[in-house]
Amino acid sequence: MNAESSARPVLTSTAEITSNWLSSALASDNETLSISDVAIDPIGVGIGILSLLFRLTRTYESGRGSSSLIAKIAPPNEIVRMIAAGYGFYGTEVAIYKNFSTELKLRPPELYYAAHDTNSDDFVILMEDLGHLRTADQLEGCRVDDARAIVHQLALHHAH
Repeated sequence: MNAESSARPVLTSTAEITSNWLSSALASDNETLSISDVAIDPIGVGIGILSLLFRLTRTYESGRGSSSLIAKIAPPNEIVRMIAAGYGFYGTEVAIYKNFSTELKLRPPELYYAAHDTNSDDFVILMEDLGHLRTADQLEGCRVDDARAIVHQLALHHAH
């Protein structure tokens, strides 16, 4: 496997998200963790089309961290994957999170782990769960004051 990360494998489905895999993916040089259980719940169903999102709720045997995080993986739909591969979406997203997220004016979710297999175009991103924040409904839109704040932040980001 040609993953752009350590020897931890890139996921191809949620069936591969185990306590052992997650413990390994989240471990650092300074701290080892042992996750005894992980619950996997789909989120954003019907919203995104290029990837699948899941909230992972974990129980620690040893170590510490937040109780939940977000996992993002490629969908099983071959047509969607062909489009994403044609534009290099998955490799680019992993590279942005790994190499540029600290330089962005907009604060992205904290990255815990990211890997991309250039041969299969499979990828995985484990990131901070921002589910506690208020979001806008895609169909109903957002409030005017939210729109102003968003446009201001986008202007700062693009001026960078």
